[in-house]
Amino acid sequence: MHLDSLLASLIPTRSISRDRSLLSTASAVKSWLRACSETHKSCRPVQNQEALPTRLLEIQLGSSKLELKLVEIHGLTGLYFALSYVWGLPGNVFRTTQNNCSSLLQAIDPSSPPSVILDAVVLTRAIGVRYLWVDSLCIIQDDASDWEREALAMATVYNRASLVISATLSQDSSYGIITSPGSQDPVLKGWIDSTTGFQATSIWQHMRWDSKIF
Repeated sequence: MHLDSLLASLIPTRSISRDRSLLSTASAVKSWLRACSETHKSCRPVQNQEALPTRLLEIQLGSSKLELKLVEIHGLTGLYFALSYVWGLPGNVFRTTQNNCSSLLQAIDPSSPPSVILDAVVLTRAIGVRYLWVDSLCIIQDDASDWEREALAMATVYNRASLVISATLSQDSSYGIITSPGSQDPVLKGWIDSTTGFQATSIWQHMRWDSKIF
């Protein structure tokens, strides 16, 4: 608890480690999801198998190297995470188009996605979840009919996700959400509101890594 804050005496809190390395972050998120599933009646149990969105990034679990691709879902159910982030300038967005869709369905070079997407993929993989939804890749951006259909479903996509990773404080997609192990520069804050139910939010304040994950 941040005792130097006047709000600390009013808002139920518990301290969260300043270390936001992959291992530490994945461990924290796993504990949040476990608490959400086991102790909060108002939360949807994580083990529920939700209807999956039309397309997802599929992350190969158990592989020694990072492997991912775009997949089309045909009425399947399962667990998935979703990413929300600031795109930045349109010309710099890594996205699915009618021209590259078939290629992305085969494989996505891990060096192609910008930092925020790659970090979300790595974090999702570390937690042991197979699927991640990213709007720029899971919607065919230059297909008007696909965009209209999928855009209308976005609220449902985010609502059904087991976890939404939000990096809305970053200026564009080049800003990542994970620092190197041992970095102590960012200031990590978090809270849990025991009155309204489980809500864990971590905010990192740093020139290069302004992001939040919840």
